[in-house]
Amino acid sequence: MDNIIYSLKILGLSHYEAEAYISLNKLISAKADEISELANIPRTKIYYVLKELDKKGFIKTNHGTRPLTYTVIPPFNAYNNKKEELIKKLNESGERLNGIYNNQINETQAPVWLINSSKNIINKELELIKESKKSVYITIGFLFENEDDELINTLKKISNEIQIKIILNNEININGGKENIYEKFKNSELSNLEIFERNLPPTKLLIIDGKEILRTFIKVDDDNLIIPNTEIGIWNKYEEISKNYSNMFIDDFYKLKEDKI
Repeated sequence: MDNIIYSLKILGLSHYEAEAYISLNKLISAKADEISELANIPRTKIYYVLKELDKKGFIKTNHGTRPLTYTVIPPFNAYNNKKEELIKKLNESGERLNGIYNNQINETQAPVWLINSSKNIINKELELIKESKKSVYITIGFLFENEDDELINTLKKISNEIQIKIILNNEININGGKENIYEKFKNSELSNLEIFERNLPPTKLLIIDGKEILRTFIKVDDDNLIIPNTEIGIWNKYEEISKNYSNMFIDDFYKLKEDKI
């Protein structure tokens, strides 16, 4: 019986209305006092309850009799009518809510940001490194002017407990000429640093705590020099995406470590 009452409430009936409708299904047609007694509804409330049931299409009031009599509308008809009405309302409200949601999504910035200019990209890299709690993973296929010193100095300031793993090109065009960046980072006396070299394309990837990443892309000329104003950074805080990049980095890193051994 509780399930029937619950389903009737879903269709818009109050508890008393559900009890009265169930009772009238047993009586088929009856007077208010008979329904009140069977449904255990106070007589002071029964007329209002029956009026609402009539209005909602669950019973029919026979106005030609005194006292009034009430006839049940068969559940098949009452349920079907109410189900169609409910489904229509649900569809309409669903469409309206989707519209509200989609409009809000368009106005809400996703956790991905584009960063322009080498200065802004370097500043964001240094900021993220300073905020790291567990790990800093970096792949370095290129560096901006003086970026090597800024990275090393900032990495030295973070906690000794933070893992620092770097994969980078042996030589990189920087500061007007080619420099052996691998040796510079390796000899920087960074705590907890593990570093390996590998031939990389001119991109850069910074992974912080496996939760956010900053990828930087540039265009280079035939001499592998950075073409000015082509740099763009993509800061991504989608944790699942960042975790995938972190896992791929670790796989590559330990393959290099095994090859070294």
